[in-house]
Amino acid sequence: MRKLASGIYPRASSIRIFFVYNDEKYFETLRLPPTPANLKYAMAVRKQILRAIDLGTFNFAEFFPESKNAPKTDRPVFGNIAKAWLESKERKLAATTLKEYRNTIETHFSKPFGQRVMEDIHFLDVDRLMSGLSVSNKTFNNILSVLRGVYEYGLKASACTENHAAKIEFANKEETEPDPLTKEQIVAVLQDMAEHYDEQIEIYFNLAFLIGFRPSEGIDLRWPNLDWTENSLKIASAKVRTITKDTKTHKSRIVELDDACIALLKRLKKHTFMVGEHMFTYPATGRPYPDTSNLVEKYWRPALKRCKIRDRDARQTRHTCASMMLMAGCKPAWAAAQLGHSIEMFLRTYSKWIPGGDKGQERAKMAAMFGKQESKAG
Repeated sequence: MRKLASGIYPRASSIRIFFVYNDEKYFETLRLPPTPANLKYAMAVRKQILRAIDLGTFNFAEFFPESKNAPKTDRPVFGNIAKAWLESKERKLAATTLKEYRNTIETHFSKPFGQRVMEDIHFLDVDRLMSGLSVSNKTFNNILSVLRGVYEYGLKASACTENHAAKIEFANKEETEPDPLTKEQIVAVLQDMAEHYDEQIEIYFNLAFLIGFRPSEGIDLRWPNLDWTENSLKIASAKVRTITKDTKTHKSRIVELDDACIALLKRLKKHTFMVGEHMFTYPATGRPYPDTSNLVEKYWRPALKRCKIRDRDARQTRHTCASMMLMAGCKPAWAAAQLGHSIEMFLRTYSKWIPGGDKGQERAKMAAMFGKQESKAG
């Protein structure tokens, strides 16, 4: 057995790790091919093992759940409780939410906690794991919510006697301010898209600025929901990570379309009207978009970069639409209905743009007043 580095032994299709625990020598197997990346990972695992041994917290099941040295027990392990919790949510939550919860558990909890007896996981273990996350406050809170849910279920199932996750405080919410584009920037971006992309892309983002749909709603717009006689469009669904679901508010809405919107949709007809229900399809394949990532990374961000406009998420098309509505003098109640907001949420988010239609005029009055005073003083 060839030794690569201290305590690391590559084999044909696996890697063995050597360490001493309680004065006993152990060779445990990682069922990973000995690629350079996996060997580097094995070295990091060995360092974690040695540190856990020094701290007195080493647990075979945590690092090598399939090992013959891992203690066998009938006491509930974290992984089984997490699985049972997910199953209990299947009838109550949307498929996309369940998928996110499952990914959170697999990404953050399965490896450190999955095979450990839930009652034997201490608060320090939970706190150390959560403190070590390099994520945004919003993501941190989402991860913690899942962990709290698993622990609440564990309490009900008598798998543990304390909810350690409830002792961890949620992070402060990060308030992201709207960062709309100016009218000049909108023109520049749409012109750039017309020059560099398939016509459908320019039409999509043009409508996004005019209607203010959420990106997840935009990729799931349907021709049957368009009323040509009433000049209106029903927005009734969204697509998130390949799954069609309700809109964010779980309510459909009717959006009024002006002549510019109708003209864009007439241009779009030749591309997708006779193909299927979806208004927008990926030009390269003719198939509906599975999610919004392609539109954002392949089209939106490169266009901003070419136009030398500060980078921002494609959701800013929605914020741009809202700010333009207010600066044009549209009634907030109507604008909120167009976007699918409550009037309270709309005003809380966009109130600073209500006087935007007179931008500069009030300041000019102040300047004129001071100018008169200076003249008198002279």
